[in-house]
Amino acid sequence: MYLRNKTSRIGTVMAAGILALTGCSTDGSDTAESPSPESSPSETATTGTAVSASFELLDGRPEGYDDVKGTATLKLDSGTEGEISLSGLKPGTAYVAHVHQQACDMDQGGPHFKFDPAGSDMPPNEIHWNFVADAEGSADATTSNEQAVADPQLRAVVVHENPDTMSGSDDMSGQAMGAGHTHQQKIACADLA
Repeated sequence: MYLRNKTSRIGTVMAAGILALTGCSTDGSDTAESPSPESSPSETATTGTAVSASFELLDGRPEGYDDVKGTATLKLDSGTEGEISLSGLKPGTAYVAHVHQQACDMDQGGPHFKFDPAGSDMPPNEIHWNFVADAEGSADATTSNEQAVADPQLRAVVVHENPDTMSGSDDMSGQAMGAGHTHQQKIACADLA
């Protein structure tokens, strides 16, 4: 008797679980919905991952940048799409932003993130945004890369002044970069955690 009741209860629980998994209800109506994708913070880049963060001012930034605010977003699918939006910059000034290897509190983001650590300092081995602030000191910029950034939650986006104004390039797509971005010129950092 005890075994039969236990078996019956197990069967009822299993049937309820199957109904819940298939989205069917016991009244005959269909309530199936697509599950929403979830990602673990320790996952590497997967289809449909997006990480965003607000920029925080960095110590040692050049004078005149106490009002910089904004956000950075990386959308990872089969590659990487990056968006940044900033205000409080110097009007008409050229800037460059990069994905960095570490969080902001670790040497202000540390070195640039590279897909191949032994490879080039230029895209497509790195992710860069090049842009010029408008007359109000605001800027929106996008960039893309065919590769997806691994472990984006461990990375940061750092904004620098770009005195080399894109090394003579007038391509503002984020695929060229000036070399004059020293540690002291870092302005703001966004942790992608």
